[in-house]
Formats: sequence, structure tokens, C-alpha cells
Amino acid sequence: MSALHIFNPSHDEALAANSPHYYPSGIARKLAAEWGTLPAVWAAADDAIWLPDEAALPADVPPLWRDKVRFVRHGDMNTTFWQSIDRIEPWGWDRLVCQQLRKAGAPDSLLPTEIELDAYRALSSRRTTTAVLPLLRKALSERGLPTVGGSYVAECMDDFELLTDQCAAAEHATGKVVAKSLWSCSGRGVFVIDGPMSASTSGRVKRLLREQGGIEVEPHYGGVLNFALEFNALHDGSVRYAGLSLFDTTETGGYTGNTLAPQAALERVLARQFDGLDILKEICSAVLSQHLAARYEGPLGVDMMLVKTAQGIMLHPCIEVNLRRTMGYVALDVARAEYDLPSVLRPLFG
Repeated sequence: MSALHIFNPSHDEALAANSPHYYPSGIARKLAAEWGTLPAVWAAADDAIWLPDEAALPADVPPLWRDKVRFVRHGDMNTTFWQSIDRIEPWGWDRLVCQQLRKAGAPDSLLPTEIELDAYRALSSRRTTTAVLPLLRKALSERGLPTVGGSYVAECMDDFELLTDQCAAAEHATGKVVAKSLWSCSGRGVFVIDGPMSASTSGRVKRLLREQGGIEVEPHYGGVLNFALEFNALHDGSVRYAGLSLFDTTETGGYTGNTLAPQAALERVLARQFDGLDILKEICSAVLSQHLAARYEGPLGVDMMLVKTAQGIMLHPCIEVNLRRTMGYVALDVARAEYDLPSVLRPLFG
């Protein structure tokens, strides 16, 4: 039996829409068409990868990929095909991808239930950061690792203004404030507030409060290194460490690329400024297992940052939690691979 893999970059915006009939944005459709072969990086032999009907198979797809996996389209998914599939692994689960799979004939036994979809969406909210960050900071402090960081959710404009003032005055922060929509990815839905709010910023905040029921507010820090710990949440509720990833962002958190290198090399880069990786892995696994409580199974990543302060370099242990496959996870798989990275995938890594 085999897995069916789907690269659905519309996942985060589909979570925000929370509708099986949501129509993805133009950029999400373009990404799906151009990078639909991406799951071949981590797929096992004989697995299938669903390509959009409008996507052409790139000419530079490695022969190893063509020999290893099956590239399929909607018309290929007949009864015989589904009899060969025992699990489905999208980039992330949401109501839109479930609806697309049902239209393609996927049996309900391979799809999450409505209750599970509700749990995935709730856990994928930035409210998870607000819940997990203080737990990580407390546990790390008890092990002698100094940290910074704050994450708060405002549910009305008065709360937002109060939290903005509080975050602007946070210790070790720059005085700026970062506001984030509850569902977004790769820096989209993230904006920095520096000083009094403009009318356009105020309007944006009010729209997010109305549409998503809240908005996350954080102090802005002077980061010197962005990295993530990648994990796999297992069926029994445990959370297993998968690897370290290093990445670059814009000032507002927009993703610009991952570093491709063996784990030992990435760990050496981190160790130049932070020597608590083993403790961090242990504590993150325990806190995530406690918070997820077996409500999610699959890959996930926790974005972190080293911050420059007057007292030296300090750790921000949770910028956000991504309950889906991440670009850091992909970078791990690419670095372990024995083939060259096809040109169609290189833009993913800067």
C-alpha cells in the first residue's frame, strides 16, 4: 500500500476561510502548479503525488523521482487507484483539501472527521503560540536557559491598544510591536507597528478582529539568527524531534529561504551563539506533547530566534508553531537526499 501526497500551499489561507468551497488565491494556485512535484523529496517508493491538471511535469525532474513515485492527476484516481492508497499526506489538512479529495473519490476512511478538522484549525491558530510560549519559557528557565518573548491575543480594539502599549515597553524589545493575524503563513498577515497607529493600520486591525475573532500581539526583538526545530507528532501523542533548520526572513517575518546543509553543520552554526540545543529539544518535545494531547498527527515546526540584548544573546523559544509540513522540514529531506536539487525547487530555498 502507498501514500498519496499533495502540495497544497493554499492551506493556511484555507484555514482562515474555513470553508470547503474556498477558492485559493492566485499565488497559491501558481505555487501548486509550479511546485506540485515537491513531495517527491520526501515520498517513499511507490507513493503517489497528485499534480494539478494545469501543471506540466517539469523537464528537469530527476529520473530518480520518475522511477520512485507515481505522478497522478484527477482523472487517474479511479477505484483501482484508491484501493492502492492507505493514507493521504497533504502539506496540511483543511476543509478545502478534504473537499477536493472527496470530489476525486477518496474514501471517508482516509479523511479526517469534522471534529478532527476543527481541532487542526484551532491548533494551527496563533493562539497556540500564546499558550505554548510561557510553558517553554518557564521550563527553560528552570534549566538555566534565559529567554525572551511574549505573545498575547486581543479580541477587541481596546485590548489591542492596551497590549500594543504593553509590548512596546517589554524588556529587551526594540519598542516596536508585531501584530499577526491568527491564520497566515510565511510572514503574510504580519505587520510591524512603530509608534502611533495610522488610520490604515487601525482599519486592518479592525478587519482582522471582525474576520478572525482576534489578533496576536508581540514585542518586536532584534533577532540575530532565525531557526526552527522540526518535529513529528505521533499517533500515541508523543512528539519526536526530527531536526534543526536555519532560515532567513524579512524584518516583518516574511520567509526568504532555508539553509541547505547537513545537520552537523547547522548545529555548529547555532552552537556559536547558543549551546542549549539538547535541552531545548527535550523541553519542546514534552511541552508540545502536553499541549497537542494526541489531537494532531504529522509533521510540525517551531520557529525560534536568537535575540541580541544588553545582557547578551538570549533565546526566543517560540515565534510560532506550524502544524503542517514546513519548508524547514523540506530542507531536512533535501539535505539528506542523494540527488541534485532540481531548478524548479531552488526558489524555495532562497
